[in-house]
Amino acid sequence: MHQDKSAPARQQQQTLAQIDPATLEKILLTGDLSELNNVQRLQYIKAVCESVGLNPLTKPFSYIKFDGRLLLYARKEATEQLRQIHNISVKMLDREIVGEDVYMIRSQATMPNGRTDEAIGAVPWPKNMTPSEKANAIMKAETKSKRRVTLSVTGLGMIDESEIETMAGAQRISDADVEREPPAGAAPAAPPTVAAPQAPTTREAKAAALKERMRHRDDVLAALADLRDQCMQLAGDTAGSKAFTEMLKLHGVETIDGFSGVKSIGDARIAALDIQDRIENMRESLRREKQDA
Repeated sequence: MHQDKSAPARQQQQTLAQIDPATLEKILLTGDLSELNNVQRLQYIKAVCESVGLNPLTKPFSYIKFDGRLLLYARKEATEQLRQIHNISVKMLDREIVGEDVYMIRSQATMPNGRTDEAIGAVPWPKNMTPSEKANAIMKAETKSKRRVTLSVTGLGMIDESEIETMAGAQRISDADVEREPPAGAAPAAPPTVAAPQAPTTREAKAAALKERMRHRDDVLAALADLRDQCMQLAGDTAGSKAFTEMLKLHGVETIDGFSGVKSIGDARIAALDIQDRIENMRESLRREKQDA
């Protein structure tokens, strides 16, 4: 059967055509999505996914606020998919300590058509590090290098998840928070004549909403990824990521991908509900600390 190779490009053009040309031009120049409404943001993300073959249902991108702009950043799911989809091989070229306080790894990515690209991953390397801290720093530098070169070789010039903690003032924004914000420059909304439904506030309501959301495997994995982001928003990138990993370990896995193997999707649903409850405990604990301060 003949396959129309131009179909993805046409789909991308049709998707972007639904966004105002002036707004689209600003996005392409600055990456700022703050002037888009919820529907337009989804259309833009869909177009980006179509351009490189990513599955938008796996939530390969999330939002950050940085320097007054609302930007997309690539999650781990994005770079892993890209390496698999485009059969990208990555090798480490060299490793070195720069100026005695920075550890750097340089990686090279190669695509089947012969295209290559290089990128570095750099992390702080203070003299008083313990062996365990050094091991974690080396792994972090390797991860940053691999992800950055993957985005570069596929033409996605965007921020990688591993770079956010080094961006002073960058703030992760959940999908729910983005949806509540009006587009930049939009006129204030008129008071509704009928009260709009409120987001669930009690634990029971949040648990019910999460259960309703997790109908399919992709929904469950996306929910877990959202919970990881919430954890990192509450405790900071490093501490939040560590806390989330510890919560996963209580359910027999160390990463979200662990539920794609021997663990069933039912186990993942149970884990998501438990982790959401633990995050609520964290939220209440932080709230009490602020009140007592």
